[in-house]
Amino acid sequence: TTGTIKPGDVTDDATPTFNGGGEPGDTIIIRDGDDIIGSTVVDEDGKWEWTPETKLEDGDHSITVTEKDPAGNESDPSDPITFEVDTIPPAKPAIPAVTDDVGDKTGTIANGDTTDDTTPTFSGEGTAGDVIKILDNDKVIGTVTVGEDGTWTFTPETPLAQGDHSITVTEKDPAGNESDPS
Repeated sequence: TTGTIKPGDVTDDATPTFNGGGEPGDTIIIRDGDDIIGSTVVDEDGKWEWTPETKLEDGDHSITVTEKDPAGNESDPSDPITFEVDTIPPAKPAIPAVTDDVGDKTGTIANGDTTDDTTPTFSGEGTAGDVIKILDNDKVIGTVTVGEDGTWTFTPETPLAQGDHSITVTEKDPAGNESDPS
């Protein structure tokens, strides 16, 4: 996941780039809470950019900046931007349950079974709000968001072709971290 981090967002980038404007030649001091984490100088175009050399730790951050002129006068801090760094992917999901609900033989499809249902229902558990990606032989056939109750279900809109299928799922959190496949 890339792009602008807005207040309250979750990001998987432990070294996000901060930028802004100021008086050319002034120093921008970047703080995380009360701790100074870096500084940079405003360029001749009145712009500055800074990327931390040390990764921000997983967890909540509240970033403010101040501007200091060559005489040593420092501005009041900016309004904070608060966000969470999350670099830990979800755990590898369990193999999804597969249910045949068409034809004479219905019920759970066990690993290695044969089915006449070209649109079986896949289901499983995960963390509420995470996105489950369903893959058939490593090709994405759909995604679904885990519900508030921690469960998900998916039925393909496009029927599965005749033949063998190897279904796996991955789980992706709001920060963009994706698990290993089931």
